[in-house]
Amino acid sequence: MGIGQKIKTACLSMLPVILCTILLTIVSILPLCFSPGLSRWNFYFYAGSMLISVVFGFLLLRRRKEITPKVLKDFPTSNLLPPVMAALFLYAANQLLDTVIFMLSDGPKFSIPSDGNFLDYLKAIGGSNIFHTGWQTTLYLLLLVPVVDALLTRYFPIVLCKHFASVPKLCIGSGVVFMLLHLPGLRSAISTFLLCTVLALVYLRTGSLWHSILAHIIFNATTLIPQFSYAFHTSNSTGYTGIVWIVIQLVFLAVPIIWFIRQLHTKESTENAQ
Repeated sequence: MGIGQKIKTACLSMLPVILCTILLTIVSILPLCFSPGLSRWNFYFYAGSMLISVVFGFLLLRRRKEITPKVLKDFPTSNLLPPVMAALFLYAANQLLDTVIFMLSDGPKFSIPSDGNFLDYLKAIGGSNIFHTGWQTTLYLLLLVPVVDALLTRYFPIVLCKHFASVPKLCIGSGVVFMLLHLPGLRSAISTFLLCTVLALVYLRTGSLWHSILAHIIFNATTLIPQFSYAFHTSNSTGYTGIVWIVIQLVFLAVPIIWFIRQLHTKESTENAQ
């Protein structure tokens, strides 16, 4: 495959996520151009934009034998430790990122009442996010985003490009491209780079799209549990803060790293024995 064909294939694989980015951008500015009351329909506009992009991707690539909706029917039955460890790594890395940003700036703007319960927390997330209710935020983070993101940012690009790109190139390329789509926000750019790179690695190493979806769901679930959020602890005097929180996250970060290194050693030993 020549250079021109490789570039054409890579660009083709990016069209669905580019369409999704354009549609979500349009949806986000609709309430500014028209009635603010449109924001009540944000969830449905966002969900519709994402589903349209997925359908567009399957229709665009329908002649490619490697691309098939059947991938969503193939649930994993193998070891679930890879997605769990990936989610733990992403959680700890993002919490450390939040800690650094908090120390270098005025800190997270998000906070909840110290006497608030879990439902109040979900409502607060919904109010500070693009949606009005907690159930919309929960459904968006635990279903729509993990599945659609897996298809648009991993399935289409990786399946089409894996024939002429190595695993490191596919993972880093995935992270870089989607980091650029989240600029100029430094926090979201770094977080997106980590997320896409790690989840691409999970997909490539396990061969199961659902493993990467599961890792994404677990990671997103931590944002819905107050005690797992650094923003929650900085707004509650009873929570861990400062150096204690950093130490806790470093421990969490060390667990998946040690596990991954041991997996590499085990794989090398098996290959040498053969």
